[in-house]
Order: sequence, then C-alpha cells, then structure tokens
Amino acid sequence: MYPTGFTGDWSNGSIAAKSQKVVKVTFKPTRDKDYSGTVTVKSNAASGKNTVATRGKGILVTSIEPGQALPGFKVFPNPVGDVLHVKLPAQGSVSLQLVDTKGQVVYERNAVTRHELSIDVSGYRSGVYVLVLRSGSKVVHRSVVIN
Repeated sequence: MYPTGFTGDWSNGSIAAKSQKVVKVTFKPTRDKDYSGTVTVKSNAASGKNTVATRGKGILVTSIEPGQALPGFKVFPNPVGDVLHVKLPAQGSVSLQLVDTKGQVVYERNAVTRHELSIDVSGYRSGVYVLVLRSGSKVVHRSVVIN
C-alpha cells in the first residue's frame, strides 16, 4: 500500500533471492498540501523489511487569465530557454517559487519588492514548471515551459 498521494506499478508478488525489482512510484497530489509517508517492502529474510520515505508538495494549478488576479503580473518568454523574465505587481512585497513536476521547489525568492525579476533557468531540466506568486492573501500560478 502506498501513502496518500502516491501510486506504484507493483503491489504484491515475489522476488527471487539475489534478484531485484524496480518499482515506479508516482506522485499524484489531489490537494494543495505537503504529502509524506513510507513505502515498505516486506521480506522473508532476517531483516524483515525495507522502507523508503516519500514526500512531495501538492500544488494545484488553476487557469487564470493574465491580469485578472494581480494586475501587472507577467511571465515571458514562455516557453523559455535561458532567462525567464517576471514583471511583478506594483503593490508591496511578493514571494516567488518555481516548482518542478515532482513538487520540488527549484527556485525561491521571498520579500521581493522590485517590479522586474530575471531568473536564469539555463541549468534546469527541460519540462513544465509552475511559477507560484504570493502577494498578501493572493496566490497565482503560471505554467512555465523550459526548453
């Protein structure tokens, strides 16, 4: 059995002595929260079992048209190859996170008061990320594709 938010491609069976089985564990959050748990593999050996800790951060992305939630918030270019430019709202400080598909925060800045920010993404893996902007009680998500 897998912890809440996680699924796997194997749930029971036998593995011959001195052999191995690769199990693919997938993270599929259903809520915006932190998930964690343990995957346990039981054996007949003296040790009895092996465990692997799992954790992930669920971020649900909703479609919000640019300008609706926070006027002045823009992300470009998208897709991006080297440098992602972010124009921020002119109100107070904000925090930014760039999150990968595994829920890992790969970039974070807090208490940003500048109205423009450039993020070097040239060293990040290609794929879809979520840029999370928090300003007061508002949270805005933007999907960002890194080439």
